[in-house]
Amino acid sequence: MNTKDKIIQKALMLFNDRGYTVVTTRHIAQELEISPGNLHYHFKHSEEIVSVLLTDLICKTEFLMNSFKRDSGISIPNLQHYLRSVLELFFDYRFIFINFNDVFRDVPELKSKFLEVYSKRKKQFEEIIREFQHMKIFRENLPLELLESVIAQIFIIADNYISYNRVINEFEKSEAVRYYSQIIMNLFLPLFVEKERTYYLQNYLSY
Repeated sequence: MNTKDKIIQKALMLFNDRGYTVVTTRHIAQELEISPGNLHYHFKHSEEIVSVLLTDLICKTEFLMNSFKRDSGISIPNLQHYLRSVLELFFDYRFIFINFNDVFRDVPELKSKFLEVYSKRKKQFEEIIREFQHMKIFRENLPLELLESVIAQIFIIADNYISYNRVINEFEKSEAVRYYSQIIMNLFLPLFVEKERTYYLQNYLSY
């Protein structure tokens, strides 16, 4: 692994463990046992590292979505697996979600990039819902307001479950991912056709 990649990896670990607002490039250099000058050769400021990490997160999120749509096929188990994979990924980059306001304050251009990705995620979920309707898993002719509400709730939970978990439940990663992905899955209950709803209640409802 080259020095630049080591810096990114160590920064992610420190941001997650100690907090984005307290970790500086000097801290990262000390942990890597390199000089600040060596680190600054690759990154002038910690904000540049954050920009790289957010870009990595976006790329991995899009990869998961594309893999789900291309390889997994439309089914309840595959949707559940996809949601768990996303929450696992978000946990690995948890400092971004814990420090939304601080990150976007320090690197304003990242907010527009994040909002662009949010819009793209929204469209992708709309496509998933349409596919589930086509497969007769979700009901047709669902009110637009209901669909928009479900998608908004999915993003609110996925993007904020880490902060909530730190205060309320304090689950470790695997338990948190299982618990909160199930809460998200339950949001789909009003969308199921009766047969699939019964199947879901019998096989997927428990946490």
